[in-house]
Amino acid sequence: MINPITSPTYSRSARQSVPQTRRFRADIQGLRAVAVLLVVLYHAGLPWLHGGYIGVDVFFVISGFLIGGHILDELDRTGGIRLVEFYGRRMRRLLPASLLVILSTLMLVRIFMPPLGWADVSTDGLFAAVAGANLWYAATGTDYLANDAPSVFQHYWSLGVEEQFYLIFPVAILVIFAAVRRNRTWLVWAIGLISVVSFVACVVVTELNQPYAFFLLPTRAWELGAGVLIAAASPLLARLNSRMGAVCQWLGLAIIAVSAVLLDHDTVFPGYWAVLPVLGSGLFILGGIRPSRYLPAFLTENKVSQFFGRTSYSLYLWHWPVLVVPVLYSSSGLSAFQAIGLVALAVVLGEVTERFVETPARNLNWLKRSNKHTYGAAAGAVLITLVACLSVSTMPTLATQSVAQPWKPGEAPVSVVPAASVPSNLLPPLEGADASVPVIYEDGCHGSVAARSPRVEECLYGVPEAGRSIVLLGDSHAAQWFPALEKLSVERGYTLIPMTKSSCPASEVAVWNDALNRRYTECEEWRRHALEEIAERKPELVVIGNFQGQKPISSENGPDAEFSQGVSKLLTSLPEGVRAVVLGDTPMHDVSPPICLSGALSTAGECARTVDGAVRSEWTAAIEESVRHTPAIFVDPLPWLCPGGTCHAILGNVLMYRDRHHITVEASEALSGALGASLEESGAIVGVTR
Repeated sequence: MINPITSPTYSRSARQSVPQTRRFRADIQGLRAVAVLLVVLYHAGLPWLHGGYIGVDVFFVISGFLIGGHILDELDRTGGIRLVEFYGRRMRRLLPASLLVILSTLMLVRIFMPPLGWADVSTDGLFAAVAGANLWYAATGTDYLANDAPSVFQHYWSLGVEEQFYLIFPVAILVIFAAVRRNRTWLVWAIGLISVVSFVACVVVTELNQPYAFFLLPTRAWELGAGVLIAAASPLLARLNSRMGAVCQWLGLAIIAVSAVLLDHDTVFPGYWAVLPVLGSGLFILGGIRPSRYLPAFLTENKVSQFFGRTSYSLYLWHWPVLVVPVLYSSSGLSAFQAIGLVALAVVLGEVTERFVETPARNLNWLKRSNKHTYGAAAGAVLITLVACLSVSTMPTLATQSVAQPWKPGEAPVSVVPAASVPSNLLPPLEGADASVPVIYEDGCHGSVAARSPRVEECLYGVPEAGRSIVLLGDSHAAQWFPALEKLSVERGYTLIPMTKSSCPASEVAVWNDALNRRYTECEEWRRHALEEIAERKPELVVIGNFQGQKPISSENGPDAEFSQGVSKLLTSLPEGVRAVVLGDTPMHDVSPPICLSGALSTAGECARTVDGAVRSEWTAAIEESVRHTPAIFVDPLPWLCPGGTCHAILGNVLMYRDRHHITVEASEALSGALGASLEESGAIVGVTR
């Protein structure tokens, strides 16, 4: 994302040196406008622009072309690269607007966002300020295309990629140039080889770990490399027939447009699909190397396109927090009118920032006169931003002075009084809600995504030496019932064996894993081993839990039918004499109750939801029907979690949920009485023996 836009013009001397004069490329300014508008309108929710995220790929090719041209230009003219000056120019160009938007976003967060969300913003801001956002999102497995609660700094991932490229590329060029004995032809071949390797890595890693492929420079470098290669080949490309150049530009725009419309959040991206926007951008850029009256200038060189091209960097920085912060933890999204208004606001902020921050900072004589001034100012500005990011995580007390009546052991949920405010004796406290997970996670007895078989011998709970056992089988929505079942197992003399694995349903159905961005084969292997263990151990009872949001690979009969058929297959495959209980799912909330409550300390009722739609009725009906034709029983926890038809966030002094759809350890333990009564009534377990 470079400005001003210039491209190198090569002479035909022996060293293929490049004149210092450069031609302004208004068409590339227009292409920048296309790129930023694709991204902004995609994030604003324009209905038919499902693949607008490819605008970032367009930016990558442009940046590679411009920076590659500048670097090769200097290398040809001087035989070297002045790294200190190069990095100084990048700092003056990128940091002022970038850090301004980070600081402004922190203020917006304190105004609009519930306090429990501040800590994540603080961490994300720290990485964004030091050009490491992409590394952080890759490490945390962020799904850019399907993220229910995106980071307010998520768009800084692309800046991270580009800034890391700017840091590494000139040094790599110097090293390679020296290695090939200053042979420019071999240098270009080396750049091409590295780009090919990067593309192959992109395709392979996309299948293995999509977030890594999406966010990391090694798997994105080929896109920037494509631009560099076009810059390197400019002397040859300048010989193109003017009509052929026009064909390239028109075709490039068409490919970009088709990509933006046909690709969507279900596309396995980047992978092979990233070739489309890269190819389109490359064709457009190379087609304009030689000026021609046949070029689509009326589309890319008009005043509107030039405006959005000039302000594209600042607009890109502003649009995401402006669109996201006001509704990030809201149960309702933006209306079309609100989206239009916020996009207009982002455009205004982009223009103001470009005019009064970007341009002055880039041209400020005090900074340009001395690299020490530039580096010192950059270090100071980054340090101030880091301190601001750390300070934003400071939270107020997340409770009122009220004291709630504790939930008594064995008390029926319908008898427990919902809290009107967040009490001071809340368990767990809001600050620790996300850590309220069953002990099997810490013990390593809950399988990770990579696990291929359950751990059994090291994971015996309840009464390990008891002569009878209960197996808990399923995904994290089964694991959330572990505290309740452990309490029952101790009371009634059972060994409890957890066989749970993240995102892996008990239902015998192949599912898609969003984090892996592929079929979840590890789950199928793990489930097979779990069923082998059950067949060998023949427990008295298998308790089965599944998340309603699982995605079956095959959906010929609809996902609910496929999933329920998998439950039927599971139940019929259990050993004879083994009882089975299938649990219904827990409620799904639009906003995580702990986060909601942190912004509604005195009005906890605002964070409740009605039972209607809390669990999809079609899913529940399909599961219940599949159980009806087997000896197993179906137990629906909704009456416990939503007494009187309302799913309260707090019952008594117990916080019911740790996130949007998992109950806390304390809630699970409090519901052990209700679960035990249901199991005993159905004959699935016997009464107290200890």
